[in-house]
Amino acid sequence: MSAVKLEKTIAQLERRLLEELQTTVEPLVARLDYLEGLLQGKKPSEKNVELEVDLPGETREFKASCPVVPTAEPSADGVEFAGPVRKRQTIMKVEVVDEEPIPFAETVWNVTLVLGHTGAGWLDVASACFLTLLSTFMQVVFTAVILSDYFRPASMFEQTGAAQKWRSAAAHDVKHMDLSLTSLVSRVCNDDGSLILSTGQAGLINEINQFVGMKPHEFAPTSVPPGMTMCMMCIMLWCIYLGGELRAVLVSLMAANQIPRGRNTVLIQGAFSCISRLRFLTYCLVRLTRFGIAICLLYAGILWLALTTNITDLILNAVALGAILQIDELVFAALFPKKIQVAIYELESVRVKYTKRWSQLESALVILVLTLITVGSFLLWVQPLTDQMLLVKQEYCAGNQDFVVGLNQDWQTYMGFESAPFGRTGGTSLGELAALEHSKQRLSNGTATYIQFSTSLDAFEIDRVKPLEELANEFPHCLDYDGWFPELVNSFGAIFRSAAALAQRPAATSCAQLKDLCDLPTSRALRFVCGETCGCDDPQAQRWFRVPRQGCPAKCEEKAKTAAGSLPCEDVDWNNSVWRSFWDIYPSVLSARIGKDVMTTPLGDVVATTQSFMLEVGCPGIAMVPEDSLTQGHWCAGSSELWAPLAHLCPVSCSCQELGEAADYCPATCSCADAPVFPAQGGITSCEEAVPVGICRLQFESKEFCAKTCDLCGPNATNSSFACMDGRIPTHLGVGNCSDIRAAGYCESLRRMDSNVAAVCSKSCGLCSEP
Repeated sequence: MSAVKLEKTIAQLERRLLEELQTTVEPLVARLDYLEGLLQGKKPSEKNVELEVDLPGETREFKASCPVVPTAEPSADGVEFAGPVRKRQTIMKVEVVDEEPIPFAETVWNVTLVLGHTGAGWLDVASACFLTLLSTFMQVVFTAVILSDYFRPASMFEQTGAAQKWRSAAAHDVKHMDLSLTSLVSRVCNDDGSLILSTGQAGLINEINQFVGMKPHEFAPTSVPPGMTMCMMCIMLWCIYLGGELRAVLVSLMAANQIPRGRNTVLIQGAFSCISRLRFLTYCLVRLTRFGIAICLLYAGILWLALTTNITDLILNAVALGAILQIDELVFAALFPKKIQVAIYELESVRVKYTKRWSQLESALVILVLTLITVGSFLLWVQPLTDQMLLVKQEYCAGNQDFVVGLNQDWQTYMGFESAPFGRTGGTSLGELAALEHSKQRLSNGTATYIQFSTSLDAFEIDRVKPLEELANEFPHCLDYDGWFPELVNSFGAIFRSAAALAQRPAATSCAQLKDLCDLPTSRALRFVCGETCGCDDPQAQRWFRVPRQGCPAKCEEKAKTAAGSLPCEDVDWNNSVWRSFWDIYPSVLSARIGKDVMTTPLGDVVATTQSFMLEVGCPGIAMVPEDSLTQGHWCAGSSELWAPLAHLCPVSCSCQELGEAADYCPATCSCADAPVFPAQGGITSCEEAVPVGICRLQFESKEFCAKTCDLCGPNATNSSFACMDGRIPTHLGVGNCSDIRAAGYCESLRRMDSNVAAVCSKSCGLCSEP
């Protein structure tokens, strides 16, 4: 309330107090005059009706004392008695009608009541009219903007399609997997604070969790959603706020309706004697305009609050809406001309009659409207929004989060990888460990523990995509990390430390501490830095993964071939530990290669049969089944991707004696070529010259220098010194053993048919000569 109106109200209260005091004292003065007249013997005058008035709000009892004409009443003895004037009291119960003083608010909407009665100049009047229109225009524009689709918060109902698109496109892309090998969707749905991608999706999911009251791993609320509660409270607050404004408009119209109408408006010191019909209609139109704006703001505000998904924004939005509603009062207080302001300040309140029935009807109407708006908002917007939030989160995060995919362009097929769960308890990944360790070491100018730095950006880009096979072919040594030169340790030491960290043995300092891991499919880096310990240079060590593509340096492969030259050209026994270990892990190797259990594929039966057959038959089995059914690699020649040549274990079954110098994978001892340099002695300078003098009868010299000339190769060798042995025939063939085959006379027939059984029974069927 303004200071002018406050002073005026105080003056009115003072005047009313004086009037009530005078009304109370006058009966007392009259009674004193009456008594004084009786004492002086004067005839008292008749008095007016005395009215005792109770407080408003209750049923009053009006005691009316009316003067009664004196009458002669018979006495008990029949004599008339002329008594003094008597009074009889009549008690009436009347329904009380309260009158509520309704003041005119200090706002631009009441300017139409005082224009022409302010004494203001034409510029002030024009300014007041312009500001009234400006205030109306601003509130209309604000309302229109709030109701527009551009201002309305992003609809949660439109997020389902976006969630499906994101989940199917970027969420599981291998390019977005971090150093901890965690997928992007797992990080987004678990509120990872280190995100640099999909921060919008992460923020939306976080809003949903806060609104519905869920933890990141939950998909259904366990209690009443706090966002729903807060939203309903803000909607009720906004309804109450607008209810006060709507009620003020209606009451002001009732007050204006109480002013008598006339041809002209009569306004004296802020009190209306009468108001012209044109001014009254104009005022009603202005106030109804305000009523319409308030209704639109009520709807816009409820819709805005009901669609707000950020629980922290609800109160701020409610306050912002209140500021829009107060634009007219702010414009009036800050910009209106002073003389017009004072004229509005001085407007007297108008008393409006309120009956008890009308008051109760108004209360019931207020409660009904508030209930309908609240329940309607809940059913139309708030509850569907909450349900949609749960659906959107399911689209973003439900199901398997821990996998990534990438396109193999050559295969034109997407490849998958099971990524690590978010916040896994298995420790820090190698990528995270490398970054953390070096970030700490750089502070003290230390050397990188797990990072191999390149000398330039170009070198970095080349090294980043260089295959391990290429590095293994370029590496100039076949040495364990323990025996490396300082230059090699500085250049490639990070590979050994990374291999130890991947094996969960970061404290390892030598290859011997990691030897038991050499045969794992994932130990490529370990085989590169520990070639000797892992048997890359041993021709009779485990054959799986002893190739450059699987980490073994090419120099180790050369050493293995050289070492094979000193081995006898004979097959290992079927019970040999290397042979059995090779076939024991055969299914697991193929499973690691294709990324799933090979036994569950259509080739599973073939793999199982091949494994059992090779374990039972031994080396002759690779002559009967020369190729791997999955990779189509030749067992004897080896596979550049998976295994070293088995010819070092099974040279006889691999026909190394027959292939001669063309078979570079065969041991040198099985070569049928003459030595390129013949040791000249006594004028003999070649094998042809040495044959007549009996070199072929010398076992070592003939094999070492003149194997071809002396015809020491193949099953028809005339002077073979190689071992001749039978293999084992699988029992499921039902043909017994090699002795049974020979006794039945089947050897010659099988040999002519080029049967593998004949090859297995080489000794019994006479396909080779005794040593």
